[in-house]
Amino acid sequence: MQLNIAVNGIVTPSLRALFCGVAALSFGLGGCSDPASQPADVVNPIDAQAVDGRADVDSGNVCCPFGTCPNGQSCYGDSCMATPTADGGCYFDGQCPRGATCEGETTCTCGELSCEATAGQCRFPTGCCNSVDECGSGADCVNGSCVNLSALDGNCWSNTQCSGGTVCEGARVCACGDEACEDVPGVCAEPGACCATNQECGVGGSCVEGRCVPAPADGSCWADTDCSGDETCLGEVTCPCVSGAGGEWNCAKLPVAGRCGAAETACCSNDSDCGAGNICLEGRACVPALAPATDTCYLDGQCGAGRVCQGATVCGCNEDGCQGSVVGQCHTPVIKCSGDGECPVATKCTISDRAYCPNGPEANEGICVPLNDEGCYNSSECNPNVRCGAEVICDRAEGCRAPNHPGICDTKVRKWDCCNSHLECGAGLECRNQNTSQTCPPNASAICVPIPVPGESCWNVNDCPQGLACQRTITCGCNARCRYNRIGQCELPTNCQANIDCGTESVCARDAECILSPCSSVSTCPFGGTCQDKVEGFCWNHESCASGEYCEGLKVCPPDTTCPYPNSPGVCQTRAQLGECCTSYKGCVPGLRCTSPGTGTGCTLDTTSVCVPATAIQGTCYGDEDCDRTEFCQGEEVCPCGLEDCEGAPRPGTCAPR
Repeated sequence: MQLNIAVNGIVTPSLRALFCGVAALSFGLGGCSDPASQPADVVNPIDAQAVDGRADVDSGNVCCPFGTCPNGQSCYGDSCMATPTADGGCYFDGQCPRGATCEGETTCTCGELSCEATAGQCRFPTGCCNSVDECGSGADCVNGSCVNLSALDGNCWSNTQCSGGTVCEGARVCACGDEACEDVPGVCAEPGACCATNQECGVGGSCVEGRCVPAPADGSCWADTDCSGDETCLGEVTCPCVSGAGGEWNCAKLPVAGRCGAAETACCSNDSDCGAGNICLEGRACVPALAPATDTCYLDGQCGAGRVCQGATVCGCNEDGCQGSVVGQCHTPVIKCSGDGECPVATKCTISDRAYCPNGPEANEGICVPLNDEGCYNSSECNPNVRCGAEVICDRAEGCRAPNHPGICDTKVRKWDCCNSHLECGAGLECRNQNTSQTCPPNASAICVPIPVPGESCWNVNDCPQGLACQRTITCGCNARCRYNRIGQCELPTNCQANIDCGTESVCARDAECILSPCSSVSTCPFGGTCQDKVEGFCWNHESCASGEYCEGLKVCPPDTTCPYPNSPGVCQTRAQLGECCTSYKGCVPGLRCTSPGTGTGCTLDTTSVCVPATAIQGTCYGDEDCDRTEFCQGEEVCPCGLEDCEGAPRPGTCAPR
């Protein structure tokens, strides 16, 4: 704690010494040292509050409040401990398979002196196995159960049954005692997205140059060995899979199957047969080469795993009546799944972080995405205490133009920053939309905010007990103009931001004219409204009216403001057309604005105000605010409201130097 005592703004040494002595006796503080020896305060990157620049502790075990630790260590609780290297190593039960517990571990707390963390071992209870020695001949111990090796027939239960650098993929061995589960063997496979055998590409898949691709069928091929007789494979495109970078984005050309045929009668065998600027397509047509980075295509294979080509037409050289090939556009369809087996070749089933909702049901419906060696599609592919960010997963029913693409494992999102899922926010935070709803998935306005204390703090009325409303809350959405956020309190209904803050029997009376004015902003206008009883046939805000209407005559005095008029509701009226009278910034149809011909500006409305076009062509104007500060508007023709001898639609003038 740093203590400053000032007289007329100057800290005096004598007062500092006196106060430090009192503080030491009264509060148990260790006194005050010379301020010159203290490092300056810094800004905490997590919550933007000023904190002391010194380390949390001078010695002892390394603390990890932000989840970061030195190489070879991981953050468990609040302390850095050596990452377990042995198979089955653990510090707590959650690191063990279901049914096993962590035994023999020693953990350290943040800053604890003379403590050395020791990893324990996951162990299953009596009646289960914990090592291969406890199983009979020809069996192995996996997940606490003895599994028969002789029945594998080339498959595997664990990595120990694989060789040559391969690992066991797709195996499911039920935890000891789980009678509702059924064991499923896996296959020895190349780690990650690359493949070693056709078997690991699943049904309908084939391993070509280490990459899983659709198996050849109906005369298609990946190599001459896929063809019969004297036929060869024409027009195929392959891309070797590189360990650690198995994604298709490392391919200059995506894999496309060719066609079996006789080379001497085919249109082409490869791109060199088609001349500059052309490519050989399946050996049956020479077509113009595709422009790079445009997601254009002739065949599905040119779009990548799990994507399709739409709108393309391919004219073969021997097809009569064909008028010419037409380039198509790659499209990413949404393929929903509950497991990898439901996804196309070279794709997997992933559950997006956006599907997670606090206190909601467990998400079990995923989306098929390309296999990846690097990056992540959800936070489960990252280390603890970090999140998956910048991933692209199409979840629109109609599909997307952009391909699904993995993101990167990154630090948690800070308080008040934009978020894409609840799992992105740091400890004690959750992702909320600007309208304070806890939507799953969040929309583009969402930011990470503190989780409210039930019955006390709140973001909206749903966070409060029945009969109370959420008062004095302020929420600025993602990239909003305002910068200030404040969590509210559960109280009897008074102040509000939206109808939801006032319960079911009241509405939020809020006059938005100041914020809607072109000459004001959120920072210069009173914020919020007051809860008012509903009045049949009247409106307390513009949002209460139907589409195409606004609340005319509304008068609401903002909270903590003195007004010369009493609060009174308005009446929903149809918005005015071009040239018609208006009394509100909401009073004109979309594409128009309300401005005053009497004052030549839309900053303040009066009895002359009418609707004019919302935007003017550069150099033209309907008022001075359409010109820059060194100009004024001249020659405009705008009939003021109520002037009988003035007719015709508003006509713009021109901006002229003052």
